[in-house]
Amino acid sequence: MAYPIGANPGAVWMKCDFQVHSPRDLNWQGEKLAGGDPQSEAKRDAWADDFVDACLARGLSAVAITDHHDFAFISYVRRAIERRSLQNELVLFPGVEITCNDSAQCLLLFDPDTDETLWDQMFGFLPQIKKHDCNSQSCAPTELCGRNVDELLKDLARSKVFAGKYIALPNGSTSGVHKTVLRDGFHLRFAGLLADGVYADHALADYKPGDVKIIRGKVKEWGLRRRAILPTGDNRSSQLDKLGVHPCWIKLGEPTTEAIRQALLADESRVRYEPPIYATQRLMSLSVSSALTGSTTLTFNEGFNSFNHCHHFGYRRTGAVVDCGASACRDAPGEARRPPHRSSTTRRRPCGPGT
Repeated sequence: MAYPIGANPGAVWMKCDFQVHSPRDLNWQGEKLAGGDPQSEAKRDAWADDFVDACLARGLSAVAITDHHDFAFISYVRRAIERRSLQNELVLFPGVEITCNDSAQCLLLFDPDTDETLWDQMFGFLPQIKKHDCNSQSCAPTELCGRNVDELLKDLARSKVFAGKYIALPNGSTSGVHKTVLRDGFHLRFAGLLADGVYADHALADYKPGDVKIIRGKVKEWGLRRRAILPTGDNRSSQLDKLGVHPCWIKLGEPTTEAIRQALLADESRVRYEPPIYATQRLMSLSVSSALTGSTTLTFNEGFNSFNHCHHFGYRRTGAVVDCGASACRDAPGEARRPPHRSSTTRRRPCGPGT
């Protein structure tokens, strides 16, 4: 993502749904959409436009299209986002859902800036799966991929081609749910999984208490490694009724799979299951004008509620901008405002709800 100088939002909370299916899904409820000819391609583009509208209407800012062993619809959604210059409002992670030999499923997400030259190499890790015709109405019938889930994750981790460009999330839905890794006899396999988090087909509240303890690393037989939980909607309907239905927010510094991984490693502070709470008094922006920097305006995201107070970088005056910003944050609306330092200027906006 490209932002003007001073306008990069930094780490922000993003409402996400990392398991969404397209009309290619075998169990899709609605019109199937073939591709190839101009009329069919136009229908696929129209579906992608409607999908992007639905994401924005539901407050989603990060999604993944994850059809079974198939990437065909990702390019349509990507173009729909680009046509309307929404790259800074909605991040699309190319993805795929894999069914392993042990009947466990796994989501594989790639960085937003990757393309089919990388995605297609995934099939080299799936001995029993071949790329299906992208113009057909549906994905190929779901087959076991040729690897158990733990073997697949180890193979991916050894890949130099995929390194730093993907994240794998096993299905960690509560026990009894289709294709989950939380099954009888899976404890040793689960303990050794090379995964920092799992996804669920349901909301966090629908977990059995014992299963949450397993995932959090509190049951010795299942391993002591804590893993994050990412609820997903698993939508398969043209009505998009399950899109974003199981709320999940993740705090990302960059729109990358590595940023997702870092958030999962610190899930207690960077993954939420209800809307984030923001400070009612916060710094909105800071304008600076000096002989050294020229004129610059810095903007701050909703989660910014502190200012690093430092003074000495060779000259005392380099701390002046920080002094003024800290003062702007500290002063209550009714208090006298401190004058800015001579080498800088600040612009303050009212602090409070709705600002």
